[in-house]
Amino acid sequence: MYDEIDKNKFIKELMKLKNTLIKVQLVDGNVITGKLISIDPEYLNLILEVPIKEDEDVGEIVMIPGSSISYIKWMKRRGKKTNLEGTILKLLGNEPNISKEEIAKILNIDVKNVEKVIKSLKRKGFIDEQKDNKN
Repeated sequence: MYDEIDKNKFIKELMKLKNTLIKVQLVDGNVITGKLISIDPEYLNLILEVPIKEDEDVGEIVMIPGSSISYIKWMKRRGKKTNLEGTILKLLGNEPNISKEEIAKILNIDVKNVEKVIKSLKRKGFIDEQKDNKN
């Protein structure tokens, strides 16, 4: 069993992830991706801001019970963080079968940049390897 010191250390580390994009794997197999807003240290409940699919500029607040969480992944903070990964993740969430070329056209960027970002998102665990875009 865990002791209170381990739990407090875990909570302290989790608190460092506030305002970070995280991916939460639930025990039922569902995955929720969003920005960590708050943590309930007593029950380890998480509050996330999750983008609404119809309008990517608007989000909803979701509470995930601590007892439903299997594991958590997060994007590492490296200097200034660009919003490109988050934007591409939202596009893929809204339309999973969108091609890399369509993403590049929508964002007015080169397809190679889209490929680099998708590769990075796969490495970080935000995109499953088997759910690769065909183009």
